[in-house]
Amino acid sequence: RISGEIDLFLKGERETVLKWSKGPASPYPRESILPRLFEAAVGEYGTHTAVIENGQSVSWTDLNTRSNCLAHHLQSLNIVHADCCALLMDRSVGFLVAMLAVLKCGAAYMPLEKTHPPVRIGELLKLARVRLLIHDDSSIEPPLGADTPKIHFSTAEKEASTRSKDN
Repeated sequence: RISGEIDLFLKGERETVLKWSKGPASPYPRESILPRLFEAAVGEYGTHTAVIENGQSVSWTDLNTRSNCLAHHLQSLNIVHADCCALLMDRSVGFLVAMLAVLKCGAAYMPLEKTHPPVRIGELLKLARVRLLIHDDSSIEPPLGADTPKIHFSTAEKEASTRSKDN
């Protein structure tokens, strides 16, 4: 048989997938932006666990506080609406904090893979006109996007800890 003719679904799975593809069953507030939806979830779930990493729970409130502090720090670095920040980080709680902080500034984030060759990453930084590269690797080579300002996530978060925790 031709591979396109082979049914990859078990009995009943096709209908489930087709239902998922029709979108959420409840209305989605399309006028809301992700940071506002996240803050609404913080208001609803507060001290409940938002994410677990290496057996450590992080609450919605903690995630919000950390991302707010970092967002204020990014704003002090002149990251504003319509800027692009690249995230060259392991997928982790820190990545979530950085992603939310960038979005709270009104900027866009561009996740990058550490496995890509440095030359490719440099090209992407240039093409996307990235204003800031946030990374979690102290072995980042200086030629990597030489014109793009870089900040280590841990350093940024330490500096951000004195900033406002408010949205």
